[in-house]
Parts: sequence; structure tokens; C-alpha cells
Amino acid sequence: MIKPRCSRMAFLMVILLVCLFTADLFADTGIMAGINTGKRRIIKEDVPKAKQDAISDALEQALQNTVTAMVSRDVLARHLGVLYDRLLPKTQDYVVTYKVLAELKQAGHYLVAVESKIDMSLVEKFLKDHNIINANPDIPTILPLISEKTGGEILPRYWWGNNPLPYESVAEDILIRLMADHQILSTANGIYRPDPSFYNITFNSVYDAQAAMALGEQMKADIVAIGSARSDEAPNRVGDEKAYVASVDLDLFHIETREKVATIQVQETAASIDEKTGYQDALIKAAHAAGEAMVPKIQKFWTEYLRKERTIEVTINGDEFLPRYVALKDQLQTIPEIESVIPKELGTNSALLGVVYKGNAQQFASTLILRTFENFGIDITEVTDTSLTVQFVSLKGDTTESAQNPDPDQPAEQTE
Repeated sequence: MIKPRCSRMAFLMVILLVCLFTADLFADTGIMAGINTGKRRIIKEDVPKAKQDAISDALEQALQNTVTAMVSRDVLARHLGVLYDRLLPKTQDYVVTYKVLAELKQAGHYLVAVESKIDMSLVEKFLKDHNIINANPDIPTILPLISEKTGGEILPRYWWGNNPLPYESVAEDILIRLMADHQILSTANGIYRPDPSFYNITFNSVYDAQAAMALGEQMKADIVAIGSARSDEAPNRVGDEKAYVASVDLDLFHIETREKVATIQVQETAASIDEKTGYQDALIKAAHAAGEAMVPKIQKFWTEYLRKERTIEVTINGDEFLPRYVALKDQLQTIPEIESVIPKELGTNSALLGVVYKGNAQQFASTLILRTFENFGIDITEVTDTSLTVQFVSLKGDTTESAQNPDPDQPAEQTE
């Protein structure tokens, strides 16, 4: 006969395994469903308080799992304070429904296993509102990988690749601020920078472009800029001052297509009596010149990329399908960026269209969501680089109750 303590431990192991395999069961529907455990000490025999706190812990863990599924490790690390201060204290706002599957008292603690569903669209809105993820797909993001060396240093400083050195970069800081002024965002700045080995990425050299693009992809960047910034003492003098020369050499690559966007090569000089000041002044001038050369090249490339003609697969379904489908197709004919609409499949309750569009799927979704229809609306989901889904939604009736509690046979148990 199994002892009670052993059976409890076995039960908890089963729950933990279930958590691992069900954490993103409904992620494709905009709902993150899963099972999480919570544990709280029972203080002064107040079992109800311990139970409620344990449930809150489990729901917070569910919300954390949703966030980690939506952002990269590096983004999470940079914004940890905002998530803990502003998101987790309002966990209940993001919980669609939950149910306590099991509970027990053990060694002075109360343990629960909670099945929950988190609204990913609300979490996404929070992340966009707090600039944790890019709210505007028309704005490109860039990963700068710029090694830096001044005349007094033997080796260049960099934070990626083999044997990285302590990294502070005058040129990178200037470039990041200058590009931000022109709505080009950076995915790596501040005190936290990722270790490429965490993603199983190996740099064969400091300037390994393929590894740089692989790292940029993991960090949700659109463009990677890899290269060097150098400053040295020049052989000539300017009166009593020494002359210093600095150069910035960068290659810019579009991560999705692996296309080279531009090559930047600039050189600037400065004069100073003080050696340290001379090195830095020359580097600052070169970084500004490099930024001024980069910005128009990135803007031109990104504008052309966003307006590049693509075929977007549009899956359509919903009630009262055929008349609504006809109304939707009529609206598509009025969108000027659409070159053509190619029917691929048509059934009584669903259809698949190929829409040739001058832009990407996110832009198409943003345009389509602004359209209005008589007696129905549309819900756009599952937006990828090349596809999206349109669901017809009735405007009649109040669906609030069913949305909050989708399973009438299993009412949600809510904490106070």
C-alpha cells in the first residue's frame, strides 16, 4: 500500500507534468490555457486565506507563462520591473476563467493545482502600451553589434562571440539615440545583453554575419548592423594639438530575407591636446556621420520592403457565411493596396483567399479592421507574416456572460 506522503508527491509530479504539456494548449485561439500550481503557508490556522493566496500564486504564474511565450528572453529581462510592478498586481484583469482542479494541506502549507485561461490579446495590449513590444510594425527595429577600440587598447571590446570583453561603446550609444530620433528602434541597449550561447548560436568570428542574423532573429529585430568603430592617433598635428582619426565600418542586413541593406564606411578627425579627449571626440564625430548615413538607407529600404507586393492567405469563416463573405469581398475591392483577390477554396461555412497586397499581413490586418459592415463585424486572428484569419461576428445579442464563462457546465471559481 502506498503511503499517503508518497501518493501526494506522486500526485504533484503528475500535475507538474500536465503543466508542461498543456501550457499553450489554446495559444493559437488567443487564449493561453494551462495548469499551474500554487503553495502558501497556513498562518494562524487561516486555511481560507492560505488557499486564496495559493490560487493567486498559480494565476500569477499562468500570466507569467503567457508573457514569456510572447516576448523574447532579452525583452523580458529588460522590462522585468514594469511586469512585476504593473502587470502581475492586476492578474485578475487578464484571467478569462479558472478552476481549482485539486487542493491539499501538507506540512503546514496549502497546495493547489489551478487550470486557467489567460486573454493573450489583453496581455499584448499591455505590452504595446508600455513599449515592451513594438506597437507599430511600420517602425523597424535594429540589433547593433559594433565592436569598439581606441588607440590605447590592444583588443576591440564587444559583447557577443568568443571571449567577449567588458563593453561600453560611445559609437553604439550615439547611433541608438540618433536612430531613435528617426523612429528606428534598438533591441539591445542598456546594461543587459544576451549570451548567444543561450540560443545555441556560435560566432565563428566577431563579424560573423550569419550568426549575427540568427541572434537578431531571436531578439525580434528586423535589421542587424555588424561592424566596428575605431579611433587612433594620426601622424599629423594641428598646431600644438595632436590629430586623431576615427572610422565606423558597418554592414546592415535584413534578417528575414538575409539581404544586405547597406554598407556604411565613414571617417572623421578631431584635434586635442588631451589624448583621451582626442580619441573620444573623433569617435563621436564618426558615429554621428555613420548615423546620418544609415538613417536614410534604412528608411528607404524599409519603405520599399513594407510596400513590397505579397500574396497573403486569408482564411474566412463564421455564421451566416455566404452573404457576409460577399460583403467582405466587396470591401476588398475598394482597398487600393490590393492588386487582386484569388479564390482558392469556397465552402458553405468557410473560404480561403489569396490576396495580392502591397504590404505585409499586419498592415493588411490593420487596414481591414477599420472597415465597417452592415449587421456584422469581423474578428482578425492568427496574423503571421503571410496569413491571417477573419471570423464573422454577429453584432446582435449580449455575449459578455458566455465570453467570461465559456463552459456553462463548469462555472469559473473566482477569487475575491
